[in-house]
Amino acid sequence: MSNESILLLRGVVTLACLVGVPAVALVGVSGERPSAVREAATPTARGPRQASERDRPSRGTHAVAKNPSVVNSAPNPPTATIRNVTAAEPLAATPAITAAPDLMTRQLARLQELGATYYRLESAPHSAANFSFHCRVAGVERPFEAADPVATNAIAQVLSQIEALGERRESTAAAPASVYRR
Repeated sequence: MSNESILLLRGVVTLACLVGVPAVALVGVSGERPSAVREAATPTARGPRQASERDRPSRGTHAVAKNPSVVNSAPNPPTATIRNVTAAEPLAATPAITAAPDLMTRQLARLQELGATYYRLESAPHSAANFSFHCRVAGVERPFEAADPVATNAIAQVLSQIEALGERRESTAAAPASVYRR
């Protein structure tokens, strides 16, 4: 075969695919013409199409009723009434938590000023230090952690660690950089 005949054959196959595949998709697997499908689905001038026997749902019979395990099953027991599970009085706050919420707010605001991207205060009632505070600061890889029986003291310890790191960074930045000469 010559190059021209191969090129012609490829063109015919491509054209057949470009026209044939969409035509098959329009007709569908059933082989009905698209116009016949549209005519059956649209109402005629005489009014809407009447539903045949097979289109109408059977009334009074459900698939669930035919299942013997459902027919012979007992009804669900009545559910208990919903009741409020919150205490009538709020729980008594521990002294460690009530210690100056304004102080804690100021400490957390200062942490955010210093670049804290993540912080978490956990309570561990079974350990000697009841509260542990974890913090991450932008630009610093190591996390800052402290534990103390008082929540604000744990936050203050982490805050002092971060401020000390900031002071060390400022002092090294203020020092003159060495100059390399060629």
